[in-house]
Amino acid sequence: MLLDSFAWMEYFMGTLRGKKVKGFVDDDLQLYTPPIVIAEIYSKSLRTDKKAEERISY
Repeated sequence: MLLDSFAWMEYFMGTLRGKKVKGFVDDDLQLYTPPIVIAEIYSKSLRTDKKAEERISY
């Protein structure tokens, strides 16, 4: 099964859709995530962390 960045972001945020993705992750299915999706998630996490640091610094 192919998981895109949207699915992973929902999973990491713990949304209702993310709980459905969690079912796939916890199952014995073979999952595939393209490297570009991993890069997108990493980039998004850096931007989110930076915004959080800016709010804390104010």
